[in-house]
Amino acid sequence: MNAKRLLSMILSLVMLASIFVLGTTAAEVSPYKDVKTSRWSYADIMYVTEKGLMNGTTADKFAPAETMTRAMVVTVLYRMEGSPSVEYKAAFSDVKKDKWFTDAVIWASQKQIVNGMGDGKFAPGDGITREQLAAIIMRYSEYKDIITDARADITGYADYKRVHDYARDALSWANAIGLITGVTDTTLSPRTGATREQFAAILHRFAKAEFEYNLVYNDPKLISKYTEKEYPIVKDADIYVAVDGDDSAPGTLDKPVATFERAVEMVRELKKTKTEGGIKVAFKAGNYGRLGLVLTPEDSGTEACPITYCAYGDGDVVFTNGIEFNAKDLVPVAEKDKHLFGEDGVESIYKIDISNKLEDISLLENSMLFGENTFCTEARYPNGNSVIMGYTQKADENAIKFVIGKKLMDDLDSYDGVKLIGCFTYEWLTEILEIDSYDKSTGILTFKKGPENGVSDSYKHCFYFSGSSKHLDRD
Repeated sequence: MNAKRLLSMILSLVMLASIFVLGTTAAEVSPYKDVKTSRWSYADIMYVTEKGLMNGTTADKFAPAETMTRAMVVTVLYRMEGSPSVEYKAAFSDVKKDKWFTDAVIWASQKQIVNGMGDGKFAPGDGITREQLAAIIMRYSEYKDIITDARADITGYADYKRVHDYARDALSWANAIGLITGVTDTTLSPRTGATREQFAAILHRFAKAEFEYNLVYNDPKLISKYTEKEYPIVKDADIYVAVDGDDSAPGTLDKPVATFERAVEMVRELKKTKTEGGIKVAFKAGNYGRLGLVLTPEDSGTEACPITYCAYGDGDVVFTNGIEFNAKDLVPVAEKDKHLFGEDGVESIYKIDISNKLEDISLLENSMLFGENTFCTEARYPNGNSVIMGYTQKADENAIKFVIGKKLMDDLDSYDGVKLIGCFTYEWLTEILEIDSYDKSTGILTFKKGPENGVSDSYKHCFYFSGSSKHLDRD
């Protein structure tokens, strides 16, 4: 699905997509007769069903052990992209017009996600092997601008030599990040057909990565193990707050109050009678807009009775304060400005002038944008959180040489207004450096002013580029 893009003065922002992870409860009943709630793949199958990525083979059966066909795999990836319209073109002799998988195969072929099986055929009905699946998922990841540099040593598997040459890189990558693991401790079974439940598990792992895919690099300490991230639910709070609560409510779990301000008032009252054990306020997920809140010394806790404000555990709690503008005020980018952006998707980029709403333009420096209560990030490259650029070496006071990640910078052919944001000296100190120049032959990146405290080369650095119009969010 294409993300809608906004240009707000100099700031370009992209919408974040949320990932829904389906949980299970003891009372839950499986919608499929052939998938028990105790089955190892149950949560994975429920995820792809809920997201509309895979359907049952019948109304009440999923057929988890059946082999996925090549057409099925491509169709699922096509759905993940929002099923974009395509113009029919006879890419393969065995993919005729108006088949249920035709558009998906054409799309995947045009995006170089699939290559076919030779002799001009795609073999849509053939079962997909584990190595073929690894190759397709890796190409899809590259199409999505996901860093695929991670590699695992798979030569130790007894059947390693059965992996075809074309798939060795892909299977090594998929194994390194936990997408496709060994069938046993000693076998990969690269030519064995991948089942429907195995593919559901791969899609679920893809979605619920412990950290953004583009953080994965060939470093065992950094490779995600794809474990479900669980947040403890707070059930012992004294006061509960929810965006859909009511400030006249008692602040209980089932009848929460609505605002931070009301919660503070209740804490002050509770402090008069509760002097030990602590006071806890839990906020349910949501965006709590507020126009200012003052905490005074009387709002502080004591050693015997500390005051804790925390998230309830069901998602992110966000407090905002700012200006509002109407989406109807968005206008297309003017013809004279289109050269600032890549041709791909420029027609879906819009801008809005909010200068008339700001008394002080410097307020933009640390501002955040929310659209329909969804947090938006400044457009960046890569489009996820950050990318591991690798170890760095100090070239001089205002220059850094990147040992790893050179290709990422080579892709940036204009540095006007582009900044590099990340940690250069300490893991906890973020700095924003404006790029002056980059020497592609040496890998040396020079800034208008270098890192304030120099460069540490003792750990891998995570950065992202900001202000690169070329790398606004794409398909």
